[in-house]
Amino acid sequence: MRYNARAPLRIGLAGGGTDVSPYTDEFGGLVINATIDLFANVSLIMSSSPGVTIFTENPVPYFIEDIHKINPADCPPPFDLYAGALKWFANTYGYTNLNGITIYSSIDVPLGSGLGTSSTLMVALIGVLLELRNEKRTSSEIAAIAYDIERIELGHAGGRQDQYAASFGGLNAMHFTSATSCSIDSIVCDKAFLKTLESRLILYYTAHDRFSSVIIKEQMERASRKEADSLSAMHQLKIQAHEMKSALFNKDFNAISRLLDSGFQEKKRMATGISTPVIEEIYHAARHAGALAGKISGAGGGGFMVFYSEEVHKSAVTDALCTFGGKIFPFSFTEKGLESWKE
Repeated sequence: MRYNARAPLRIGLAGGGTDVSPYTDEFGGLVINATIDLFANVSLIMSSSPGVTIFTENPVPYFIEDIHKINPADCPPPFDLYAGALKWFANTYGYTNLNGITIYSSIDVPLGSGLGTSSTLMVALIGVLLELRNEKRTSSEIAAIAYDIERIELGHAGGRQDQYAASFGGLNAMHFTSATSCSIDSIVCDKAFLKTLESRLILYYTAHDRFSSVIIKEQMERASRKEADSLSAMHQLKIQAHEMKSALFNKDFNAISRLLDSGFQEKKRMATGISTPVIEEIYHAARHAGALAGKISGAGGGGFMVFYSEEVHKSAVTDALCTFGGKIFPFSFTEKGLESWKE
């Protein structure tokens, strides 16, 4: 028997960063994001060998010899994610189903590139382990479990939106009212509007490394100290998220492009390193070629960028981006979140 799960990655449209503690704990956050047809994929099979063997895109598999002594702190990234999910499963359901398994995983984009990859992988890992158990959990429960493992147990810095996007799927407004509370409002748009929107968005991988944990930790520290500039930027990002929600409902492309771009300018005020000289050069080249907006995806510092361009300028924008040695990733919006099945 082979057990499978996949969860979609996401692009942020507005409010990114307001889902990160301690800001969201005190002020509440609002994020608008949309899942896309790029995925974290996980398969699991039972094997005769003891322990857990993990195959990723790295040609050398990772082996956890004694599943009864799983300690994520002893595992190098990203294998601490796998160990964290396995430890949660063992603590919740016991070790019976963990005696000799092989896990295969892949992600359609580079890990840690700003589309919520780590959290999406965690959601897929939980999904495949629940499939092994034939256990059903709600999307909210899975997102909360993924958050607790990644942020609390493993101590990875970050927010809350990625786990919920991967679990629920679709175009959503996510309201975070405390450290543990999240409500999801699905933004329902007609297919013609969504097709036009996705055709005007360009997803560009800069091929530059990023250190998101450093950036996020600085953002968290600034929010904790209530630094005026950083706090003001987060307040403004939350306001823009409300405006983006209205713009999507009203099919107002002018407002959407304006908010994407102004959101990037506000985001840069939250912490140093969100933008870099290279990112700024890429951004200005795309704008010069005709893009109406551009933004960094995720915490910043590298990874993916998203640009908005009307069709008449899209080819020129794409050509300009390709001169920087990165890669365009075609995508479509997807409505489905985590899926799991057995074969």
